Amino acid sequence: MRKLFISVVLVALVMTLSLIGCKPEAAEETTEGATAVEETAEETVAEEVVAEETEPTYTFHHLLWGMDDANVKWHIASAEAYMAMNSDVRIEYSGPETYDPALHAQFLDTIIASEPDGIFLHISDVDTLLPGLQRAADAGIPVMSVTSHPPSEEANAKLEGLILPCWVGSDESLIGGAMGEYLLSILPEPEHVIYLITTPGHAGHEARAQAFFDSMPAGTVTEKVATGQDPEQFKDILRAYLTDNPDVDCIFGMILCNKWVADVLEEMGKTDIIYFTSDEAPSSLDGIKLGYVTATFAQEFPIQGQLAYNIMYLYKKSGMCPIQPIITGPSIVDESNVDIMIELAKNALGEDVYRESSPFEME
Repeated sequence: MRKLFISVVLVALVMTLSLIGCKPEAAEETTEGATAVEETAEETVAEEVVAEETEPTYTFHHLLWGMDDANVKWHIASAEAYMAMNSDVRIEYSGPETYDPALHAQFLDTIIASEPDGIFLHISDVDTLLPGLQRAADAGIPVMSVTSHPPSEEANAKLEGLILPCWVGSDESLIGGAMGEYLLSILPEPEHVIYLITTPGHAGHEARAQAFFDSMPAGTVTEKVATGQDPEQFKDILRAYLTDNPDVDCIFGMILCNKWVADVLEEMGKTDIIYFTSDEAPSSLDGIKLGYVTATFAQEFPIQGQLAYNIMYLYKKSGMCPIQPIITGPSIVDESNVDIMIELAKNALGEDVYRESSPFEME
């Protein structure tokens, strides 16, 4: 009996010691399990972050006509705003520093070689762009016309099948007609109006000038003046023309030459000449505020680019797009509503970019 009791005690003691000895190992296993759960959770979070940082589904490329043009900054701002709303899309942009039809076409070739999912561009010279547009079509890359589009039936016949049927932008003929109507509302019988064309042959400017002239009453002298884009040459040509034609009472120009026109008119003392310019660019808006510019027109740039980007996005996802152009503008901007446009421009471009884009010194 005593031997049995000792055996039982010994067994109990061994079991107790065994249990005591197991406790640290169990704690380690529990800790290791918790660590494993935490590591799994961290890996899951890391995977989610990686998923958020994956490449967008579509990469679009916007071929801009001239990086030194103030209107280009609207499109860059629109691209950044659209990408902030739609992480499924990346928009890249490039273009020559100053507009040149041949350089524009070369940039298109480079963009096609990068195989984007869609291309946006400003069509100002149809024939120069046709070979590149055909290569894009052959490669299955959809192209959309944005901002300025040739108005003639002949030009659009050449483009058929090479670009999407929907383009987004202003109708240059409507712009010319609207500015002509505005002129007649403040000067019913103009004697001599001129259109300053820095790039002769540019489809948009040619159409705008023609519509402006067509809206003038019989007897009004109308003439396009080719100026080029060099500041001093421009001023010499305008100065000489106004000297030879003192009856000029309205000049229609564009963003690039706002300060140059203001300088010549001030120098010659011709502050009574009505000066029209283009777009909701900082120099045009500041020109109105300072009294150098009578009026400009807005193409509704704050919405123009984003409309185009979203149409291309929906086209890539569904294969469908509008079958008619979406016309943005024109709307007239003068001293009555210029402050509203300045606020919109500063909100879209930022105060610093706005100021850098205007050659006028403001108080």
